[in-house]
Amino acid sequence: MDVLYFFKKRTVFIRNFYEDVSSVFVKRISMIEKREHPYDTSDNGQYEDNEPPYLSEWTGAQESMDVLGLMCISMLSGSLHAYFLEWEDEIGVVWEQRERAQFLKREGVKGYVREAQGLTSPKLDDCPADLDLIEQIILARNAAQHPEGITDLIPHHRRSDLKKYPRPFFMNEFESKFLEGELADISFLVPRVRVSGEQLKRVLDEAEKLAAWLDGGLQSTLAARWEDRTLEQSGDHGEES
Repeated sequence: MDVLYFFKKRTVFIRNFYEDVSSVFVKRISMIEKREHPYDTSDNGQYEDNEPPYLSEWTGAQESMDVLGLMCISMLSGSLHAYFLEWEDEIGVVWEQRERAQFLKREGVKGYVREAQGLTSPKLDDCPADLDLIEQIILARNAAQHPEGITDLIPHHRRSDLKKYPRPFFMNEFESKFLEGELADISFLVPRVRVSGEQLKRVLDEAEKLAAWLDGGLQSTLAARWEDRTLEQSGDHGEES
């Protein structure tokens, strides 16, 4: 099976899906800010408590962008998981019961890649992908899929994750200030997991680098096995004659 082909098919879909869906919310935000129709009237725009017109619509569009980013990160995390499983199956990796989950929890992506290097023939060179970003894809997915509370639509970074990555990749510039100076000591000021279009593009590129690197090892290993098998069969025929 050409596992890299199917992985890239997924990443292309994620790119296109984000671009197509986000354009709706980007346009809505722009129309509100420019007071374009249907946001050019004051029917919903009477200032109340100094609140600008159509604030709820503007906020809803912004939150929709955040949710879309989290959806795409979750899809990418799931795609990586599926790719790893197929890669292991193709190369012949066998785990004991629960061994895989325990290993990944303990060693993370870097440990997985380190082990993968030793399974290929010849041994793979160092991985070109940013493995810290790959790891944060999984952490962001976990935060999104397993929220710690019902009140927030967009999850905060978990304290345990911030210990691993004190300056997480998935946050916006404003909330990054929560991790600086005196603000860092305020317990309830924790950045949310926010995924912008540029951030999504970056991690998609890194995920594709990782998949292509692993695929190179897989293909060389399968080719070496085929060659060994061919030579073995040739030797058997030679003995028979």
